[in-house]
Amino acid sequence: MTTKITKNKWTRELAKVCQWDPREEGLEPYVSIDIPAILRLAEKKIIEEKGEGARDEMTKANDTNTLYKALDKHHMSNVYVYLCDMVTYEDLLSKTKEPLNDVTKKHPLFFADTIKGYTDLLREVQLEVTELGTAVEVSTPIGLLQEIEDEGKAKQVDELLSSCSLPALGVTYQYIKDTMEQVDQHSTVIKTLESRGKDLSNEVERLSAELSTLAAKQMVATVEIEIEESHDGTIPSGKVVMKNIGEVFPDLPKSMQRFEVQTMEWDGIHPNIPKVDEHYIFRDRELLRVLYAIAFNKRAWLQGHTGSGKTTLVEQVAARLGLPVTRVNFDSEISRGDLMGRDTLKSDPETGATISEFVEGILPRAMAQPGIFLADEMDFVRADVSYVLQAALEGNNLRLAEDGDRIVKPHPMFRMFATANTVGQGDEQGMYQGARSQSLALLDRFTVWINVEYMSDKQRDQLVSRTFPSLKEDMRKQLNKYMKDHINGFINGDIVQPISPRGMLSVAQAAIIMDDMKAALEMTVIDKASNDDKPTLMGLVDRICA
Repeated sequence: MTTKITKNKWTRELAKVCQWDPREEGLEPYVSIDIPAILRLAEKKIIEEKGEGARDEMTKANDTNTLYKALDKHHMSNVYVYLCDMVTYEDLLSKTKEPLNDVTKKHPLFFADTIKGYTDLLREVQLEVTELGTAVEVSTPIGLLQEIEDEGKAKQVDELLSSCSLPALGVTYQYIKDTMEQVDQHSTVIKTLESRGKDLSNEVERLSAELSTLAAKQMVATVEIEIEESHDGTIPSGKVVMKNIGEVFPDLPKSMQRFEVQTMEWDGIHPNIPKVDEHYIFRDRELLRVLYAIAFNKRAWLQGHTGSGKTTLVEQVAARLGLPVTRVNFDSEISRGDLMGRDTLKSDPETGATISEFVEGILPRAMAQPGIFLADEMDFVRADVSYVLQAALEGNNLRLAEDGDRIVKPHPMFRMFATANTVGQGDEQGMYQGARSQSLALLDRFTVWINVEYMSDKQRDQLVSRTFPSLKEDMRKQLNKYMKDHINGFINGDIVQPISPRGMLSVAQAAIIMDDMKAALEMTVIDKASNDDKPTLMGLVDRICA
């Protein structure tokens, strides 16, 4: 061992990973060193000097499985002095065999009996390393070439370069100088571009804020226009036009475009045709079955959870085919008279006497016209009332006994659909209290059954993107995540309150105007929830909007 520091290639590398000022007073100067880099440096020095055998020798000495771990059992100070050739490998191996200190869990130090003495020694090592590091940092190609010229060696170097068919030293010097000037120029350009990029980023943020404001104003204007839109209620004349289903629904796969469907063309605005929602997303399986029922005059029953979009599916198909829709909510209060018609008392305008007059119900009026009779929530109607539908469901004439056995013939374009939460055999899932079991005779008259599932994550995201493209991407993702968790909670029975695509779009619109997804969910969904559902739903909102 020696107290003399040797400058070598290892100390040159050590200088690159050690940063602390040896002139700082005190026993604990501020130190910033790359410990793993120093350990790998010492590992490399050992292997280079002693070969691979030293690896096993060191690891066995302190019962470790790698040379790196063996060195890590030493104080960094011991590794320092080894790299500076103040101790040999054999000294380091001998120290490695000594037991670890109970407090520091490291092998003993090499030099000095006191901390102060050792710190002073390390300051001396670090001072040499720091000076060496400075010399390394300031060395440049131009500096080295200048040194050669200053020492009068340029001529000899040029002769050597010429013998190797290489350019003279002065040419190389000028090339390097020009290159460094170009680097400086490029650096200036890069800084300018970075500054412009920051300005552009700020401009994008400003324009995004303006876009959100304009989108909100546009939605308000659209609502006002829709309120003013109206018609006089007159039923126009129309004709049937046969079209391949692919003409009306071009997104259907070619393999499904196998038949034609009736469409209606009118010479005016029909008050009972639903408005086309350009953003609506059809699902191939459900769409094909609805079209089949219309094309071949079949009675269709759509079953699915609340908010899955059963009614909207029928309405949007009808809107694109030009078919009017007569929608009837079949609750427990609807009666035979509501469907078939009833006698009412009125005053004769000529005599003033009270007379009886039969007023047709919903069903015969709908049957006599082209269009769809949509029995909404069919599984909630009383079984005795639903029997009056059987003749119409069979496609036969309807006999009105209340009106002197008058016969109502169904229009060739009259169609019937029913929607329900169940398949008409009672509340099998325990989620829809009030759903009644319908007679098998009634159910048998429905020959097309369509199970309507909730929209997938991708479909919900597409619907929101199409309807409200100005909704921020992070808000759209939050809304989709909330919808998924809310629907799963409803299906699993954790939440009683359903949520539909209509509700989802209401939240999206509110989020754009208020620029706050949490506030939009609270005003649209949470505040109408029951006391049982509200804590669960609020927990979902807090987690997703955190």
